[in-house]
Amino acid sequence: MVRESLARKFHPAGFEQPEDRRGYSVSDRLNRIFYQWVDGLGTGAGQEEDYKRALDAIKDFEQIPSSEATSLLVGFKKRKNYDDKVGLFISACYTKAPEDVIVFDQNAEYISFIGYRLRDKILINEGSVGPHFAMKSACTVINNGNSDLSFARASSGLVINNGHTENFFAESSSGTVINNSEAGDHSGEHCEGLVINNGKMGTQAGFKAGLSSTFINNGLVSSLFCYESRGLVIFNSRLTGYVMGGISKSKGAVVSTKVLPFESDDERVFLDPGNLKNIDELESYLSNLKKQTEIIRDPETAREFLKFYGSVPKEKIRQDIEEIIAKNGFTLYES
Repeated sequence: MVRESLARKFHPAGFEQPEDRRGYSVSDRLNRIFYQWVDGLGTGAGQEEDYKRALDAIKDFEQIPSSEATSLLVGFKKRKNYDDKVGLFISACYTKAPEDVIVFDQNAEYISFIGYRLRDKILINEGSVGPHFAMKSACTVINNGNSDLSFARASSGLVINNGHTENFFAESSSGTVINNSEAGDHSGEHCEGLVINNGKMGTQAGFKAGLSSTFINNGLVSSLFCYESRGLVIFNSRLTGYVMGGISKSKGAVVSTKVLPFESDDERVFLDPGNLKNIDELESYLSNLKKQTEIIRDPETAREFLKFYGSVPKEKIRQDIEEIIAKNGFTLYES
């Protein structure tokens, strides 16, 4: 009982509870388990091992409301450099959340790995998160706030960025990724899924994307766009010299609604208004797709999108585009 009372009143050195918790609360039991887990950080284990350790620590909880899990970060202060990994514990708790929709609304730009490996949920960021947000996630993730490096890296679900994110957005992703706002350099690099850019991306977007990738650009991109990409590149925006320099080095198929300064050859397919007779049909399809993706900001619009295009949108959209192009007698093969 003494220890129980002390736990309610005092907290480990360096960690301070705020006077105003904005309606958040956390049980003493979960709070103690959290700080015990934090004490084990920095032992040389990688994020996967630390995440598994978090799952094991909360295995006896039947459920943990997402607000209670998020509450662990309210007033949290780092003592050691690797304490930024506490997002792994929050992510583990989110797997026990009874809610289908989790809204993160804290300013936690120094906390990494929030949403790590999360599945079967809709995770929405309305605040600020640190690096590796939603890394390896397999669910619907919507960023309406700010996220740091490597947002949605190696993810396989539906990811939408309506806010601001830094470099390596959706690197090595294999799901469906939509950028409606601003993303940094290397966005979609090495991806194997679908990337739709309706906003602005930095240099090397789609750099060395894989064989199964589809990159649709409706917005602004910079130099080395889809350089040495091996998948399908759809360009539906204004062509500039440095952009053409990148896609001219693409190793896959390139389809543009604007006239390209190069032609198809024996190794690659380059299609534009010069050899694609039904370019109007393609432009209409891309226009409708852009309208449907630009409005995804909440669970309802995300569910509507998935209802229309299926649980794996990248496959339906790729198939639709290939069928439009096939009417002209072209097959989009991959080298």
